[in-house]
Amino acid sequence: MDQEPKWKSRALAIEFWFAAVLVGGSFIAGLVSAIRSLFGG
Repeated sequence: MDQEPKWKSRALAIEFWFAAVLVGGSFIAGLVSAIRSLFGG
């Protein structure tokens, strides 16, 4: 039984996707605010 449990890899994948969504969301928010300040003041 030296095979890695499924829940461990699944939790790692969820953690990775959570971090990716967090970074992407903050990046998109910064982009939107920058465009808004450029065009809308």
